[in-house]
Amino acid sequence: MEVILAPHRLRVARLPAERFKPLILDGRPVTDLHGPLTLLIRRHLPPAAASLLAAPSLGDGHVDWYSDLAGQPLPLASLAGAERALAE
Repeated sequence: MEVILAPHRLRVARLPAERFKPLILDGRPVTDLHGPLTLLIRRHLPPAAASLLAAPSLGDGHVDWYSDLAGQPLPLASLAGAERALAE
């Protein structure tokens, strides 16, 4: 899977490969659709909308997720109260 990202990409998460179970659509993992989907989103919406979808990168024994958004990513589960409600 080849994913093209902005040069200032940020790794937002790393998962052990055994925890990564991609959804399958028509016999293909949906992660294969990241590139075409982000191109479609960028065609019709502001670029930041497509940046909300982290890009997967399969490594040796792990899966990294990258974004070209600036800032410090936080897991949703780490938020509480109004912060979590706003994110949801």
